[in-house]
Amino acid sequence: MPMLAVFDPNVILAVVVFLVMISVLVAAHEYGHFVAARLFGMSVEEFAIGFGKKPIWAHRPWQKGPANLDEEIRQDLRPGIPPRAPGQSETVYTVRPILLGGYVRVKGMVPEQDGSEISVPGGFYSKPAWQRFLVLFAGPVFSILFGSLVLLGVTLGWGVPKPSNEPVLGLVVEGSPAAKAGLKANDRIVALDGRRVETFYEVLSTVRDGQGAPLRITFDRAGAVQTVVATPELMKEPTPVMGPDLELTPEKRVQAKLGVLYEVKNTRVPFGEALRQAVTTPVEMAVGLVSMFARPSELKDNVGGPGTIAAATGEATKRGLDVVLRFSALLSLSLGFMNLLPIPPFDGGQMVIAFTEMLRRNRRLSFKVQNLVYGLGFALVGLLIVSVVWVDVERLVLKPRADAAQRANAPPAEPAR
Repeated sequence: MPMLAVFDPNVILAVVVFLVMISVLVAAHEYGHFVAARLFGMSVEEFAIGFGKKPIWAHRPWQKGPANLDEEIRQDLRPGIPPRAPGQSETVYTVRPILLGGYVRVKGMVPEQDGSEISVPGGFYSKPAWQRFLVLFAGPVFSILFGSLVLLGVTLGWGVPKPSNEPVLGLVVEGSPAAKAGLKANDRIVALDGRRVETFYEVLSTVRDGQGAPLRITFDRAGAVQTVVATPELMKEPTPVMGPDLELTPEKRVQAKLGVLYEVKNTRVPFGEALRQAVTTPVEMAVGLVSMFARPSELKDNVGGPGTIAAATGEATKRGLDVVLRFSALLSLSLGFMNLLPIPPFDGGQMVIAFTEMLRRNRRLSFKVQNLVYGLGFALVGLLIVSVVWVDVERLVLKPRADAAQRANAPPAEPAR
């Protein structure tokens, strides 16, 4: 990306939207842990959004009712944490400079070698294992609930995005045959090789069955009719075939593709339908994630790291508030399901430990076993992070450069005569 691009208003807006979105989603997730911890009488020392040694904002609210002057108050000596006065909440709310996460700090949540964490008053490990299990489970649950509620609100406010069968281009993939030929979003296809088309499915079926042969495309752009020649790319592997309703069918075949998508229009639906979609979407996503992990060869095409999320946020920002909110809802659902992975330090991994201790009648695992489990977990998470970052590098850096080099060496597309 050119250095001056960082000063582009669209880039700045995308960065702001990305940081706000991540902060809100993390806050919803951590609020689940917070509510459950307080419900079971655990002392919450900090509710933090972001990471970093010193917070950029910290607030310790006053509690309702008379102050307990006999309460022993232990001050937090960490940088930037305000001292606690009698009558103030034990919980300090902070915003830290690296807005890419957050946490709820429950008292006594760090295991000690001598096992003394089980004796901390109001501490995490002083509570029964089933309560700890539910506190950990509450974060993913709140992420999924929050995503569903946002999805419900977006559906009620804007409707359901459905494909339009008009022969209008909704998206032209960068570096695709269509982009190389000069086609753009909102172009209306008028004819292919001189044959008039009336629906997007006619465009789709003509291109995919053409075996990659050059195609003369006549289109209308803002009232001006133009014609270009594009050469669709013939895929090497079979892919799902789209039906006349623009929905994917079980059939797979080798197809030629132009690199365009149909236009999407919002359609209003009644409350019952909006509620049904908000409830079924998490279920469908869970089933999709399970099937995706069952096919490791397809993981690379379906996962992404912070770079992919940021790029997707930028695209959503260009398309409107409803797209941003819908993307946020799906990201919140993904956050909830990801945290259920049975790998420490994810909530799911800690839940496995809590469940094991439930079976042991609340007896803690040995300090050595805990260190071993967490060590393996951090190693797996580190490997996962490296993998998704590499996917980002390939998808956002290496592939665009390769496509740019290919375009530079390819002869320019000429208008048809």
